[in-house]
Amino acid sequence: MEETDGRPSSGPLVGVVRSVAIVGLALAIYFTLPFHGEHWPVAVALGLGAVVASVPITLHRVERIRSSDHPVAEAVEAVAILASLILVAFATTYYAIATNTDQIPGIHTKIDSFYFTITTVATVGFGDIVPTGQAARLIVAVQILLNISLIAGSFRLVSGAAHDRRAERRAG
Repeated sequence: MEETDGRPSSGPLVGVVRSVAIVGLALAIYFTLPFHGEHWPVAVALGLGAVVASVPITLHRVERIRSSDHPVAEAVEAVAILASLILVAFATTYYAIATNTDQIPGIHTKIDSFYFTITTVATVGFGDIVPTGQAARLIVAVQILLNISLIAGSFRLVSGAAHDRRAERRAG
């Protein structure tokens, strides 16, 4: 294995395994930890904290792409990890709010919350789950704005970094 910046090059297969493991861990945490009861504000803080944490994680992943021997594989891994982080973060926040307040009456389970998060990301909005409280509507609005900026920004950063790295490798 070649080294890049003192870090061994891992190759695409290791990246796939790492992505699956990280996504699986995020989902396992989401589906096993209790996000209701008297500590529900902690779950909201964790969810929103994970959203904030996505910014430095994105910047770190872009640097890894730029120095990788496999920039496209590294970019795909970065997108998978960031997408799962955002989905789990908002699903956690929605579940904690919905099961402890009357802000989102259609969410009763973690599956409901995950489904609502995905329909919001996909801008499908079936209308079966609707935020009715002001706090929930604000969080949904933040998610929509973040979706637009993170998807566009992440795509640009990741694809640009991968393109730059491939061009560097071709040049010599």
